[in-house]
Amino acid sequence: MTMPCINIIENVSSRYGALDHFQKKLQEAFHRAGISSHSFNLQKQTEEEISLAFQKNRPDYTIGFNVIISGHAFQQSPDIPHIALLVDPLWQFPELFSAPNVIPAFVEKDSALLFGKESLYLPHAIEPKALQSPLNDKREFEVVLPASFIDSDKELRDWNRGFSKKTVETLCAIAEEVLTSEATLLKAFSKSYPAIQEEVDSKQIPTLMLLSSLSTYIRGEDKKRLLAALKNFDVHIFCSKEDGTKWKSIGKVHIHEAVPFPKLSTIYQKSKIVLQSSPQMKHGFHERLFMALAYGASVLSMSNSFYNSTFGINRANIAITQYKDAPSKIQEILLNEEKRLKDVQAAREVIAKSHTWDNRVQELLDQLNKKTAGRF
Repeated sequence: MTMPCINIIENVSSRYGALDHFQKKLQEAFHRAGISSHSFNLQKQTEEEISLAFQKNRPDYTIGFNVIISGHAFQQSPDIPHIALLVDPLWQFPELFSAPNVIPAFVEKDSALLFGKESLYLPHAIEPKALQSPLNDKREFEVVLPASFIDSDKELRDWNRGFSKKTVETLCAIAEEVLTSEATLLKAFSKSYPAIQEEVDSKQIPTLMLLSSLSTYIRGEDKKRLLAALKNFDVHIFCSKEDGTKWKSIGKVHIHEAVPFPKLSTIYQKSKIVLQSSPQMKHGFHERLFMALAYGASVLSMSNSFYNSTFGINRANIAITQYKDAPSKIQEILLNEEKRLKDVQAAREVIAKSHTWDNRVQELLDQLNKKTAGRF
């Protein structure tokens, strides 16, 4: 079997180093699989330097997390396809539709379906070594939320300034459906959009821009409602100093300085429950789910249809559809630490079998093989 050469184009704008971490772990998995892979940085290296390196060892593909590139000299002799590993939904990347020779790979299925058959589905993953960390029962924090503050009120103000009352009510209804049921944003939006399309079109607002605004509003509301429901619990939030001042007005929170993504593992090792706020990802897996469970923390989030089918009924990973249910679910998890850790270990075994970077590399090869008639 011939293995491809896949070079990584580094993302240079990752706020807390999450994408840097993903790049490193993906490349390690490439090397374990026998795939040749080198990293390149468009800010530190010139086009000429990269082109010369590619001439010496021409890659079959380039790849990058939230990196969409086209038209560079090093891609054109001959054309080298670029795989854009996108950790955010499609509506964050309108440039995809005008980027030739780019294969988008999404971490959630709705975006892959929306883009069409040329896209790939490649969920988040975790490095195998993380799943071997000890499950200690001495944990400092009961409930933890690593989160930036998202101002949903600002989105609502923008809607009120730019749209009629009817359209604002429709947008709010779409958001409410996503926040209070198992409906995805794409499903709720598709159902209600025809009622407001005429006004949206008349204002020349791109559909993807409207979806992005809705997603921002929903993400902000999800965090606020979850914290409001847990007002009687000590919730430890890791965030920037600026965001900390905003979070203090909601719930019984304790603010801690934000830590780089690779250091989150040390926080999760001290935590019993991690809150996962990702309502925009109901048909996929967020990296926080895998990382928290890997380091011994249980996870509570809003409903995700993939969870039960993947983990079965496992109390280490609780998905709720109503915020009012959050307190009783957390209290139930906290009652028995021995049982909690046993459930976490069962979930870790599932992750080790199907959700490591090694699994994702094989899935990537399988999907590329379908596109190239079994070339690799």
